Amino acid sequence: MNTIQEFANTYNQKSYSHKYIAGFEYKNSIYAFICHIEELKDAMVIDIASAKNGGGKVLKYAPKKAYKENMVAKCDMVMSTAEFETMVKNSKYNRGEIFEKIITEQYGQKWEKDNVPFHKGGDIVIDDTPYQIKFQKATFCSEKQLAKI
Repeated sequence: MNTIQEFANTYNQKSYSHKYIAGFEYKNSIYAFICHIEELKDAMVIDIASAKNGGGKVLKYAPKKAYKENMVAKCDMVMSTAEFETMVKNSKYNRGEIFEKIITEQYGQKWEKDNVPFHKGGDIVIDDTPYQIKFQKATFCSEKQLAKI
């Protein structure tokens, strides 16, 4: 896959859920918004995975400053960056997992770390709708994963 559009479309066709809760840090605050994949494409990049992670192309959510500036008015502020970083520091989980935990708990659900593949389930179900939860620098999938599905 050579373009973000092609990669994102293939991912979306194979994904179990087609709605997202995406987040990012901007001006000392953590923000979140609900969207479809079309709204994330301007924040996607194609990167190369490390050899440890199998190499090859990966699709990532990597919002730049201009994207964040444009989106912040459509977002809900979740918490301050300082609060978020304290949670990360005091946990064994990474920023993406902590963001997923925060969002899940905001919806009154219990969060547990899992490894459900994107094509078999969402990260959270709200009103019978599955959502994937992504925080900045998150990987959507690799080209190798898509080829196996």
